[in-house]
Amino acid sequence: MKCILFLVQFLQVPLFCGHASYCRIPGNPAAVRAAKQRVTEDYLLVGLTEAFDEFVILLEKLLPRFFSGSSDLIRRTYGWRMRRTRYKPPISERVKSLFRNNSVWQAEQEFYEFVRAEFWNIRNGLLQSSTVISNGSAFNGTPVVWNKQQILFTRTRPLPDE
Repeated sequence: MKCILFLVQFLQVPLFCGHASYCRIPGNPAAVRAAKQRVTEDYLLVGLTEAFDEFVILLEKLLPRFFSGSSDLIRRTYGWRMRRTRYKPPISERVKSLFRNNSVWQAEQEFYEFVRAEFWNIRNGLLQSSTVISNGSAFNGTPVVWNKQQILFTRTRPLPDE
């Protein structure tokens, strides 16, 4: 196979980092830190492609005014099933090592793992299921029960000096 988009990079860190000049430098550790901070401070929830249906369920629970009935719609829609990859050709060890030794990939992977951990922590804190669904599919008939949150976390800011 030949890479036809060699110079095109689809990066997530710059999208979450912001408009500072260091955010536009691929693989910049400061950009990764800023992106992580933005995710925790500025976003209610960041979803994962591989757990899209779980993401929709969380949106239904967190923002019912906007997303009520979304999971039913997705379940009935043929188009979503078409988006799932049927066959993934194996990746050679040589290619894997090229990625693992690339600073841009390392930064993106670090950010992805952070977002993934945040997503599952939020999901597991808010939803209780009889079985933990490892493939990200909540549309398998498993009943999902909404947990009542025991602790309320709030952000406080110091008052400005008077």
